[in-house]
Amino acid sequence: MSPEIARKLLAVVNNKSSIDALFEYAEERIKQHVKNLIRETDHAKMVAIQGSIQELQRFATLRDEVNQKAKEAKDAKSNSNNQ
Repeated sequence: MSPEIARKLLAVVNNKSSIDALFEYAEERIKQHVKNLIRETDHAKMVAIQGSIQELQRFATLRDEVNQKAKEAKDAKSNSNNQ
């Protein structure tokens, strides 16, 4: 994730109601994908569904990832200004 995108996402991930709604949506979609995965017989489609589930699971770490990237960008900027 680029520092610019991290900065843009800070307002979303640091707003409890927004991030909770995003987590709830991701969990709902994961449950639906799991149901589809159970019924699917085509291997290629199963792999695609598994990939979708993995990406949705990344929302669980989004807040930490965004805050870490934003902090790294801030620290880098601070260090470059001090030199």
